[in-house]
Amino acid sequence: MATEEQVDEFIALVDETRPVHLFHHIDETTVGAGGIMRMLCCAKEGDDPVTAGAIAEELHVSTARVAALLKNMEAKGLIARERAISDARVTVVTLTPRGRALADAAYRNVRNHAAAIIDAVGIERLRAFFETARDICAVARPASVAMDEEDGEQAPRASRCPFSS
Repeated sequence: MATEEQVDEFIALVDETRPVHLFHHIDETTVGAGGIMRMLCCAKEGDDPVTAGAIAEELHVSTARVAALLKNMEAKGLIARERAISDARVTVVTLTPRGRALADAAYRNVRNHAAAIIDAVGIERLRAFFETARDICAVARPASVAMDEEDGEQAPRASRCPFSS
């Protein structure tokens, strides 16, 4: 049975080397809403409130896109929006109890799937797989990445190796 530490390691490895190009076909609304839910779940008590602007910045989408996503999520009862006390132009976003329950269920589902993969394949083989993926990326990087690295700058995500984050 996979340990919690192995599940954490596996998820980190997937995130670090995921083939971004394979997920472009996924509906942007689902990805956007999922990103918002993840961001709201990760917010710790005592952190700055999560704002619509911070969501747009984190997800690399326009504020108009975030506003549309938030409107849809609010209509479904997943989030609540309110104006910041300090600045009426700023929208603060929080998960509703229904949104929290859905996000928690999704979190458990991801971890259960990760544990099933570890149990079926084995953590050592998975580590070797991800090490191989990193080696492939080191050789197969687009030329723009190598040139940007020589200049000390990181290439935009879209032009980077599809197995790197």
